[in-house]
Amino acid sequence: ALYANDPWAVISAILWILGLGGIFGYFCLLTGKTCDMSLSATYRECWERTMGSGVGGILVAIGTTLDPLMSIFVISIILSHSLR
Repeated sequence: ALYANDPWAVISAILWILGLGGIFGYFCLLTGKTCDMSLSATYRECWERTMGSGVGGILVAIGTTLDPLMSIFVISIILSHSLR
């Protein structure tokens, strides 16, 4: 955003960062509440107690870990195309 032609690009980037930070914070809050309700200490234990044991716990943990990385790529694509 600092290299865009428009100085308002920095404000747009800040708003995107704050918005996604709020969304990820809310998801972490929901995950924490679910773990507290199921008396779980780890994310995998929480998944197994609510959804059953199996490979799903590992796949969801990997997906949740990669989710912020995917959002970084999406934001960079959106900003590069919309702020020309």
